[in-house]
Amino acid sequence: MLKEGRKKLRRISRKLICRDILPLSLGGARREVVEEIIERLMQPGKPIRKELLALTRLFASLAFESQEDQKWLKRRFEMLKDILRETPAFQQILEEGREEGREEGRESLRQKLLDLVQVRYSELFSLAQQQLPLIQQIEVLEDLFFKIAIAATIEDARKALLTR
Repeated sequence: MLKEGRKKLRRISRKLICRDILPLSLGGARREVVEEIIERLMQPGKPIRKELLALTRLFASLAFESQEDQKWLKRRFEMLKDILRETPAFQQILEEGREEGREEGRESLRQKLLDLVQVRYSELFSLAQQQLPLIQQIEVLEDLFFKIAIAATIEDARKALLTR
């Protein structure tokens, strides 16, 4: 049942994408074209085609080149933000952004840990370089930073690096 629903959705989506979104890529990088597409996708009394709205924004942002058009596009879709937030595509993009942020946080914390080890216990720098990439949880990295910062001896710091 679910598989049949997905097939039907793909078939409908292909048809709608060709009719509703393709004009943007065929020399239709104009605000009027975007407005027409939005009107078609949000017809009163019909279900809002959230996924296609999200795709419209994506393709329009690729088609428009000027900063002025990009700003207009942002303002135009700001009104539709609540609708777009509910789409699986938006949720996926949001989760990818969150994961990138977490990864940046991990990398930043690892670098700070390396800097701390270099300053306090330079003899353990190689060990830290080996151990830190193995730690994925930010909480564990934060705890390790604290333990190394308060370590009274090099052995306490070594123990902290070797214990997770």
